[in-house]
Amino acid sequence: MAYKSPCIKCQKGNSILTCSGCQKMFCRKCTNEHRLELNTQLDRVVYEHDLIQQQLQVKDHSSYNFLFNQINKWQTESINKVKQAGDEARQNIRRLLDQNKDQLTKDLRKLIDELRKSKKSENYVETDLDKWKLELQKLKEELQMASNIRLETQNSSWIDVIKVVPRSTTDDQELQLLHHSPHTATLTHSPTFDKPTPRRENEFATDLSTTLIERDTFDAAKTYGPVKIQDNGKVAVHAGSTDSATEIRGAHLYSTGKHFIQLKLEKMHHGYSLFGLISSSIPVQETSISSKATYGWVPGKSKQAWLKGSGSSEYGGYDGDVVENDVIGLLLNCDKKTIQLSTKRTNKLYQIPIDVHSCPFPWQLYLSLYEVGDIVRIV
Repeated sequence: MAYKSPCIKCQKGNSILTCSGCQKMFCRKCTNEHRLELNTQLDRVVYEHDLIQQQLQVKDHSSYNFLFNQINKWQTESINKVKQAGDEARQNIRRLLDQNKDQLTKDLRKLIDELRKSKKSENYVETDLDKWKLELQKLKEELQMASNIRLETQNSSWIDVIKVVPRSTTDDQELQLLHHSPHTATLTHSPTFDKPTPRRENEFATDLSTTLIERDTFDAAKTYGPVKIQDNGKVAVHAGSTDSATEIRGAHLYSTGKHFIQLKLEKMHHGYSLFGLISSSIPVQETSISSKATYGWVPGKSKQAWLKGSGSSEYGGYDGDVVENDVIGLLLNCDKKTIQLSTKRTNKLYQIPIDVHSCPFPWQLYLSLYEVGDIVRIV
C-alpha cells in the first residue's frame, strides 16, 4: 500500500511501500535496497546450513570408522583369547589324562606284583582275596570313567572362558570321601557322577611330609566352662564336677599355609567331645559349637564329623575309631581350605572341606571337652 509520508531510511521519497516482514515504510528505491539486504542474509543462512550439513556428514563417517575400528579390535582380541583358552584347555587335558594313566598303570603293576608274590609263596588267606577283589573293582571303576576331570566356565565382563579343573579341586561345598588305610583306596565323591572318583594318597602324604608341627598352645583367656589350662598352655582339662560343655581355643591364628597340630588324648571318655577348628570371628561362648564356623570330629561310636556346626554320621568314611592315649594330627590347610585328621595308631586320614563364607579366616584350633576328667595335650 502506498503512503505520502517520508521514507524511514532516506527521509526523502514520498511514494512509500510498507515491508510485509518488518512493517517499516520505505521509498521505492530504498525498498529495493532492503530486499537486496534480505537476500544477502538469506544466502548467508543457506551457506551456514550447507556448511553444517557437510560437517555432519564428515563427522558421521569419522564416528562410524572410529567405533567400528574399536569393535573390530575387540572382536579380534576376543577370538584370540578364546583360541588361547581352548589351546591351554587341550594341553591341560592331555597332561591330566596322561598323569591319570601313569598312576593307574603304577597301581595296577603294584597289585599284580603283590598277587604274583602271594601266589608263588602260597601265603594268603580269604581276607587277602577280599582285599584284592576290592582293589581290582575300584581300579575297574576308575578305568571305566571318562576321566576325573571336569570343564567349567569362568564368567568375565565379555565372554565365558573355559577352564580345565581336576575334580579334586572342586568347590568347598563338594562332599569328599578321603578315608585312608593301608589297604583302602582314597576316593572323593563328585557332584557330577554317582561313581566315586579316585583321589591319590600321595597328595595327603605330601601335605603331611612338607608341613612342620605347629607349636600352638591353649589360650587360657579363650575358654568357656569348667576348664583348666596347665603346663604352660599345653594341657586342657575338664575340671567340672558334672559333665558339661566347654570350649578351648588355640592361641595362634591361621590364614595362609599349612599347619599341623598334634594332640594326645590323655583322658577321653568318648562322649561328646570335639576337636577341630573355628573362625576367630566367633566369640567364645556356650553355643559356638553349633556355629556354622565350627568344623571337626567327635570321637567314639557316634562316628560324627562336624560340618558347619552340626554332626554328619560317617562323613568321609569317618568311623570314630579314636581312643584314649591316641595321638591325633590336625592339618589346617588354609591354601586348600581343608582340615585333615590323622591318627598314628590306625594310620587313617580324613578330610573336611571348609566353606570360608561361613568360616572366614583367620582360623583357630578348637576343642570342646564334655565329660569330667577329659584331658588333651598338645605334643
